[in-house]
Amino acid sequence: MEARYVNSQGAEHLINWELASTPEYRQLLSKFKQIEPYLEPPFVVETIAKSTPASGNGEELSDAEREDIEKAQKKTTKAVPKKRSAEPEVVEKTSARELFDYVLAEAKKISACSATKAWAK
Repeated sequence: MEARYVNSQGAEHLINWELASTPEYRQLLSKFKQIEPYLEPPFVVETIAKSTPASGNGEELSDAEREDIEKAQKKTTKAVPKKRSAEPEVVEKTSARELFDYVLAEAKKISACSATKAWAK
């Protein structure tokens, strides 16, 4: 027994017993069964932004940098800036395609930001 289909690019695919009996295929089906209840819309993505100092510079500091700032602030007797609480961002998508596009766009933003920070150093 086998099933053949043609994808949107015109390539023909064959699913037969040889493929379906592989450990990888069985694992794929097992993973699908685990996530199947979550495959119905709406899809909700909740992200929590990193808390940042009130100064708002948005950069992460190393422990040494943080200690230096704390020492400098103690010398000038100014209060240490309080951290803003991290507000969760909730995004709701109504289709798997919208969810995929959103996740891809966010990953590109993170990638571009990381590359910019690495280039600046």
